[in-house]
Amino acid sequence: MNRSVATTSTKKAPPPTAKYRAAVTVGKKVKAYRLKQKLTLREVAERAKLSYEAVRLVETGRSGFRALTKVLQALSVPKAARNVLVSLYAVEV
Repeated sequence: MNRSVATTSTKKAPPPTAKYRAAVTVGKKVKAYRLKQKLTLREVAERAKLSYEAVRLVETGRSGFRALTKVLQALSVPKAARNVLVSLYAVEV
């Protein structure tokens, strides 16, 4: 008997863009600043006057500039470092 096996096509996701990789890198740095200060996401959210979810999105590299800058200010990141992180976040492909 000839049985055919159903095959499924597995599409690979496109490789991450430079902009996405930069945003994720910035998010990791933001998280490192938060952990160094022993703050929770909720505490940073309160300081930045943002939602918990907005801060979480900053740390995962999926937020906008406004949320990023508010979180950086809430964490008292020095201005020079803030400028570097924001410029990294703005990488264009």
